[in-house]
Amino acid sequence: MFVTLTTFQPGIIKYGTEKQSLANKTRTETIKQWAELFLSFIVLCILLLFSYTLLFLKPYIGFSININNGLVTGVDEIARDVIQDDDIILSINNVAPQDFNNSVEENPMIQTEIGENLHITLLRNGDELQVVMPKPPEVSIVS
Repeated sequence: MFVTLTTFQPGIIKYGTEKQSLANKTRTETIKQWAELFLSFIVLCILLLFSYTLLFLKPYIGFSININNGLVTGVDEIARDVIQDDDIILSINNVAPQDFNNSVEENPMIQTEIGENLHITLLRNGDELQVVMPKPPEVSIVS
């Protein structure tokens, strides 16, 4: 309940502005809530974009490698005849693993079509080998 005094008397405070102050607080809180929701939505969109590029645009080659040192960390059945765990990939189509992410145009796993041959240079037990493997057609889980 609000009381509004219309006559001015010393020592008495006018209470009519309390209703306006409460409305301003509510409006400010609503704006803050919408701003928080909007910023959360923007962050979610950015995370989804980067997750999409990492998970779905990454080409499947039948094995997993550490691009920093070329070490094979997992091999699927489809590539077991050619690649073994603990091989060190020196290059694929004459591009070093460290350079795969420099550009889409240089990445041999993106530029090679399914079924085309990947020319792989690797180290196995200290010996340098040249192997050829067709790019696999489907995604499976690396074991």
